[in-house]
Amino acid sequence: FTRCEAYQEGGETIANCVATFMRIGKDASPKHYRDLITGGEE
Repeated sequence: FTRCEAYQEGGETIANCVATFMRIGKDASPKHYRDLITGGEE
C-alpha cells in the first residue's frame, strides 16, 4: 500500500494518490510477462 501527495511552492497540495501492489507469483503470471521482467532467465 502506498500513499503520496504532490505540493506546489507554498505548501498547496495539487495531487493525491493511493496505490496497492500485489505479487501474484510465477504460477499466476503469464510467461511472457515473467520473461520481460527476468530477461527470460528462470
